[in-house]
Amino acid sequence: MIRSQALWFSNRSPLVDPHFDVECTIPPFGGEISHGGGLWVREHYRGCSRLALVMPRFARAIALRRRPFDHDSGMIRNDPRDRTDVADRKATFIGKHVYGFARVHRLVDGWFPPEARRAIIHLCHSTRAEAVGSLLAPPAALDGLRRLKLGKRPLVDQHHQLVDPPTIRSKGEKQARV
Repeated sequence: MIRSQALWFSNRSPLVDPHFDVECTIPPFGGEISHGGGLWVREHYRGCSRLALVMPRFARAIALRRRPFDHDSGMIRNDPRDRTDVADRKATFIGKHVYGFARVHRLVDGWFPPEARRAIIHLCHSTRAEAVGSLLAPPAALDGLRRLKLGKRPLVDQHHQLVDPPTIRSKGEKQARV
């Protein structure tokens, strides 16, 4: 799905970009695949609240309970201004130690059709056994969660606009289902 670009674009359309180059040492995998995406933590909570440690593992546990998968995957988009070796080190640390994947390898270092720009993208991968293992032995950094206090700052969206919690919970709005 990555090589054909069907992960991002319609299966019925021809290749969006025939020059899209994928080079990854993780061999192709198939079956039931869980793919985590969209993890975003407000900048001032990064590193101090350990949300990035908890959220992927929580999503993995829910996915395993609802429908066991054969492979767990995710992608890390790096800052395109980073040198490739720096991006590799950052992605390996984040993918393995923070998100809990067994392996992380560079997938794209160049033109990335979904964003229509140059990008450095890493693929994260674990088998089901490795995913279960990431839940059984949580990282030592999770010990700091006892000090977590989420009520310190007002609830704001990604554009730093205040959010009214009663409006979010109102019956008139449809809530997103995950």
